[in-house]
Amino acid sequence: MSVGNLNKQEGNKLITTTRLDGSKLYISPHQIEYMEETPDTVIYLVSGKRIIVRENSTEIIEKLIKYWQEINSQVTLKTEKTGEDNRWT
Repeated sequence: MSVGNLNKQEGNKLITTTRLDGSKLYISPHQIEYMEETPDTVIYLVSGKRIIVRENSTEIIEKLIKYWQEINSQVTLKTEKTGEDNRWT
């Protein structure tokens, strides 16, 4: 499954970013802790590692939103098929 910025790599859904040297880098959205622009965009992972990418923070946020929308739409579809109530109570 691929939605614009999502990539399936060995069963994991990852967002695509670009390193400063132009190479592609795939990051798990679950590993992103925070980011800042210094002016380069620096993504900090929960492991403590940091990654500098070409995309600005707005682009990364848009990719993260698309990722979470895709994840949430899959949950809704699954619950509609089973007839379960998919509302948070």
